[in-house]
Amino acid sequence: MLELIGKPDYLTISNPTPAAAQILAVLAAAGITEPVVAELGVGIGATSLTLARCMNNAGKLHLFDFHDKLGELEADLALLGFTNVECFGNTSKHWDSYNWTLGKFLLAGQRAVYDYIYLDGSHTFAVDGLAFVLCDMLLKPGGFLEVDDYYWKFSQSQWMKEIRHDFMTGEQINTAQLAMVVDLFLNGNPQYEVITQNRIYRKRPAKAVF
Repeated sequence: MLELIGKPDYLTISNPTPAAAQILAVLAAAGITEPVVAELGVGIGATSLTLARCMNNAGKLHLFDFHDKLGELEADLALLGFTNVECFGNTSKHWDSYNWTLGKFLLAGQRAVYDYIYLDGSHTFAVDGLAFVLCDMLLKPGGFLEVDDYYWKFSQSQWMKEIRHDFMTGEQINTAQLAMVVDLFLNGNPQYEVITQNRIYRKRPAKAVF
């Protein structure tokens, strides 16, 4: 999969989020040298590769996407010597998504697992509204949540162009659905500090109760 990075048909998803290295550096400066990081939606692996390189096999890198994509990406990263990658795939069935896996994590008793979560997945309010709720429960106090594509709309893309009217209304196609998620759950949320407006937020430590 990584061989697609930089190819003409994949230029729009060939650039990793520039914040990845910066956030990991901030965590390292705070003494978190073995971070636990999640990427929801891997594209062609540009950000996954950057995360793996910056982490350099320290901590854990959890990747969430479709089984087939993750199989290719995991093999590519293993060939480059990265052994701290764990993949959690879902099927392409309509009601399946990374939310199912995240929910199972929580039901198994996992809480406050991640130091950094990068959400670049379905780009739909139906999936990523719930994803925020689950990520919030899995994010450590002091951890970072980054949400990509605040302004992105289905109407701006060729993705699912022939069939998307079967799944969403015209209003939904022309609405920036990640903006709905960010505006509802992050902007104005006192539990989160704004690092980069509409994109990067840091979860505040819980206040002590006496």
